[in-house]
Amino acid sequence: MSRSALFLLLVLLACASPRPAADPEAKEEATRIFQLGLSHATAGRSIEAEAYFRQSIDLDPDFLDGYLGLAGLFVDLGREKESMKIYEAALSRLGERPEIFEDRATAYERFGKLEEAIAELRRAVEIRSKMPDTPENRKWLEQDRAGIEALTKEVKGSGGGG
Repeated sequence: MSRSALFLLLVLLACASPRPAADPEAKEEATRIFQLGLSHATAGRSIEAEAYFRQSIDLDPDFLDGYLGLAGLFVDLGREKESMKIYEAALSRLGERPEIFEDRATAYERFGKLEEAIAELRRAVEIRSKMPDTPENRKWLEQDRAGIEALTKEVKGSGGGG
């Protein structure tokens, strides 16, 4: 096994291992570190961005944005398998949160897997439909449903999608 594969395996195992929730100071620091990761990702410094996103997760294992930032970075870099492992780690640690399914739907769409993207959005709608009726939740439900409709038309128009 290569050093990079071993490193990735160790990091993924660490992310998936049960850990106690972070204290408020750690949550604040995780947010600050995450912002650094975003700055580096935006500047095209993917190695630094990855390190910061991972550090934000280490500081607060329940920090959703850390997982989504890291997975999104991998999507941007075309590292599909790694991005999907991070989504799975997020689901394992945080449970079925609609944001994870919505983000993974975007990843699948970017990788040309339209039917998988539709399935992810359907799962997000299913979860959001059981959540409190708030303006924010209604907005997301509307966006998810529109995404399903648009992707379904694209799949039908292309004769497949994944």
